Amino acid sequence: MFVYIIYVVSTLVVSSLAKECGLADLSKENSFPWSVNIYEAEPNTNEYTFLCSGTALSSKLLLTAASCFSANESKTKKFFINVGQKYKNWNSRLLTQEISINNLTIPQKYIKGKYSNNIAIIRLGAEKKVDIRQPVCINWDNEYLDLSDEANSPQFAIAVWHDDKNTAYQIFHPSFLELDLCKYYLSATKKQQYLTYDKFCLELEGVNNVPTLGSGVYVLNKNTNRWYLIGITSEVTRGSSSIYISYIKINTHLNWLSNVSFLDL
Repeated sequence: MFVYIIYVVSTLVVSSLAKECGLADLSKENSFPWSVNIYEAEPNTNEYTFLCSGTALSSKLLLTAASCFSANESKTKKFFINVGQKYKNWNSRLLTQEISINNLTIPQKYIKGKYSNNIAIIRLGAEKKVDIRQPVCINWDNEYLDLSDEANSPQFAIAVWHDDKNTAYQIFHPSFLELDLCKYYLSATKKQQYLTYDKFCLELEGVNNVPTLGSGVYVLNKNTNRWYLIGITSEVTRGSSSIYISYIKINTHLNWLSNVSFLDL
């Protein structure tokens, strides 16, 4: 499946990525430099519709949810992407360059309308790259991480956009939710089918606005103070007092991700 997309980058500080990743001082900026916004251009207008979010893995690779594009496969459509933008609305005055995206790669097992394998890589063309201050880290060694370890209190983070498109996104810190408990809560809204073999759950309490499709789920390595991408938001369910996030586990698709992306990282 190939989707041709136009890429536009927000004004960013350009620096060498080297092997640095995952550094973000939330106390100063309250934002992640690797966050991605994906838009669709409305035909014959200067309007842009926000579709979903994503994460920059490197200067040439972006990761998002496959379902972001599954309903937008027409080759006549144009898509635009901003990296590092803190606002949901499109602002052309912030743009510095235009980059053509080569293709969209999704797992062969992904089926439109189903809930598993909902992951996609956007690879930039050979002559193109994204200027980002810092990509997110990936746990390529697939080292075991106990996300439910209450003693060590893993710190999760996810960016949440407000319904008002003119306001900046906020970073919230959800809590890990055991699958059995998540299944119980989702069954109340008949959404338990979201919990496929490659999913985990998070819970957000006291938040009215919800994460968007494709938003990255991050966990902080407290020893190195670096943020690692552990998931991609796939479905969001509103409960009576909490929001439940079912997300694709990155480590479930680590071999696929490595095979698809190793030349561009």
